[in-house]
Amino acid sequence: MSRGLTWNPLRVADAAALFATFPHPWWIAGGHAIELFVGRALRAHGDTDVEILARDRDALRLDGWIVEDQGNSLWCRRGDAWELQILLAASDGDDWVYRRDPRIRRPLAQIVRPGPPPYLAPEVQLLFKTKHVRPVDEIDRAAARPLMDDEAKRWLDACAKLAT
Repeated sequence: MSRGLTWNPLRVADAAALFATFPHPWWIAGGHAIELFVGRALRAHGDTDVEILARDRDALRLDGWIVEDQGNSLWCRRGDAWELQILLAASDGDDWVYRRDPRIRRPLAQIVRPGPPPYLAPEVQLLFKTKHVRPVDEIDRAAARPLMDDEAKRWLDACAKLAT
């Protein structure tokens, strides 16, 4: 695999345009999702993440792209640099399932904010940032948490405690 290649991340608007005709749910994830929630840029990004349900993977058509399977994600490029990471979300019926702890679930209708573009709800994105906390995760948490409603904060705190 070509993991050693550098990243030249696709702009969020270009990623959204790429997925505009995808016939299944999709959303912006990662640090860009936090920025869409807070309404402003927070930091530099090493990649651009779009997330789809793993069960919808076979419907994905990326003509002209080189796609490498990394397990829970697909790394995508058109040339010598990675441009897009497509995360594959676990689900069970109408529920999203946290891949690190399947006891943690949330209705699919509650994990995505409508945008545009649609983006992962901050409490769900921040849950992924609780295991191995990096400086960028602290920046995202500090910006998003004060803007989250009480229910979202309670859900995040309960899930983070359960997952540790």
